Amino acid sequence: DGFVAPCTAHDLRRTALTQMGAMGISEHLLGVIANHTSQSITGVYNRYGYDTEKQEALEAWGRQVAEWVGE
Repeated sequence: DGFVAPCTAHDLRRTALTQMGAMGISEHLLGVIANHTSQSITGVYNRYGYDTEKQEALEAWGRQVAEWVGE
């Protein structure tokens, strides 16, 4: 019947992270973008914010979405 269930913010977040993974963005960086915290010993001591890497990944994602919608 063409009905599509409404998306939640979590659905959009999962889709974006999945698609960025398909683009080759590392699982570690996806976790950083999603603001997940690591309880590993490395995560406890590594305080680097990955700001440049996050910006590059999100800009690449933006270009991908723009391509899909024909911009």
